[in-house]
Amino acid sequence: ILQSDGVTPKDVTGYTIVAAIKTEPGGELLYQIPAEDISVEESVVTLTIPGPVSAAWTWSVGWWRLKVTEPDPPNPLNPDAHRVVQGTFFVDQE
Repeated sequence: ILQSDGVTPKDVTGYTIVAAIKTEPGGELLYQIPAEDISVEESVVTLTIPGPVSAAWTWSVGWWRLKVTEPDPPNPLNPDAHRVVQGTFFVDQE
């Protein structure tokens, strides 16, 4: 994850990371990646989807997004949250 300059890595250790796959932007939730399958090391976020989980999926196309929210925001009603990655998600069923 990069700073707003698009070049400098942003340390997101301690941030809340939410990653989900939906049918389309704003659509029905297909899969929420559990917190235990998300790891953060400074500016690198790694998402793991276990093979048995994805093997059971009956769908092959979705829309995914990853959102980061700052820890302990100065204004809890308005935390610094950003959708940093989003796009089409394809599942190869073979």
